[in-house]
Amino acid sequence: MTMPGDRTALSARKGPVLLALAAGPLLGAAIFFSLAGPPAPPPPVQPDAKLIAVPWHHSTRLTALQQVWTGPDIVDVLTRRDAKTGTTYVLRRIWCTSREFQVLGEGATEAQAKAGHAADIGRKPVAEKTISFYVAAHICPGWKTK
Repeated sequence: MTMPGDRTALSARKGPVLLALAAGPLLGAAIFFSLAGPPAPPPPVQPDAKLIAVPWHHSTRLTALQQVWTGPDIVDVLTRRDAKTGTTYVLRRIWCTSREFQVLGEGATEAQAKAGHAADIGRKPVAEKTISFYVAAHICPGWKTK
């Protein structure tokens, strides 16, 4: 049987243990953040890149970095999307006449997009008010966004 005085002594011994258990994760987090530092900013946009307007998303900056015409109505477009969630690169093939597209690659870097990371298997129709729609309207002659 314990006496009331014994309870106080037991509680006094738990204090430093609980303090050490609480301080450990905080110290670990502080060390991690001091070593990791802030996230690296994305590389600057190339001076010859063209900004593409995306009216439904004002905080997103969409830029056409590169376009290569592979046929009379077929163009490969590398875009960079800067948003609150980060930067992504997408390489799309767009068939202007048939209004179709295919994602040839996508990733957090240009290299991933060009290497075919997360590519689509086939063509898809370009749906209005999507990023692919605004990219196609920017690149393909005669397309209108309104």
